[in-house]
Amino acid sequence: MLCYNVENFFDDVTSGEEYAEYRGPRWAGELYPVKLAAVARAIRACSPRGPDLIALQEVESAKALADLRERHLQGLGYRQLVFVPQPGALTGVGFLSRVEITRVRAHSVGSFAGGPLRYILEVELEHRGRRLIVLNNHWKSKTEGIEATAEARRQAERVLVRRLAELLSADPGADLLALGDFNENLEELEAGMKLRAVGRPQEAGLAAEGIRLYDPWLELPASARGSSAYQGRWQTPDHILLAPGLFDARGFSYRPGDFRVVRRAFLVRGPQGFPRRFLTGASSAGERGVSDHLPLCLELHLSAP
Repeated sequence: MLCYNVENFFDDVTSGEEYAEYRGPRWAGELYPVKLAAVARAIRACSPRGPDLIALQEVESAKALADLRERHLQGLGYRQLVFVPQPGALTGVGFLSRVEITRVRAHSVGSFAGGPLRYILEVELEHRGRRLIVLNNHWKSKTEGIEATAEARRQAERVLVRRLAELLSADPGADLLALGDFNENLEELEAGMKLRAVGRPQEAGLAAEGIRLYDPWLELPASARGSSAYQGRWQTPDHILLAPGLFDARGFSYRPGDFRVVRRAFLVRGPQGFPRRFLTGASSAGERGVSDHLPLCLELHLSAP
């Protein structure tokens, strides 16, 4: 599976709510097709035939996902497409999947500073009689200040933890994971109370204070961690967090070591290999990348029924 913040993935229909550079004839006719091709290339960098499940953040619409599928991922079996529109939100989260999606649920996070916070989008997938639940997140960024926006992230955390607790209380061995752009670095999630990242599968699960989930960032040396950069330093805002049911021999399972950050040359820039953004300026054609984040890939295995 792939988890990827594709940064400002607006479609080619002007609604008037987009950022100025993502509307009008130049975006629709010239840059949007290039952005589509760039995102598709990044997806194929995770797996030549594409991962079975693609979880994306910062997508404007179902149309953007459909265009991606039909123009550049055609023939790869992505019959399942999920995007839930949200009034007032510029972008949201979505899925493309070749695995059957049997249920979709959008969890409202509420509002902050007069604007809506992005839904947490839950999908239930089924393959060969085995069920997997995935919750796709994009929490409030820190652009307006860490402390000033902290409560918005806490709102999302409370909604996610409440839903995870419901699922794990009903079935402690459920195959489920929470992924996306949490805008919280690994060290922040390690210190968390309601939602805490842990590095040993046996530590994951329900706890008195909240939820503990396994974070495969902890498999990597500190020097290899990072999916975005800020002020010249690597950050780890993107996560794929695993419940304990993914470490048993039933249904879907994860084997430590089957997690990686995709760092292909076209995705990065400079000696440190920071993400190469998709630039919209007229003089930046030779510098256009894909996103200010790098893709995360994780492999799950399926036991025989």
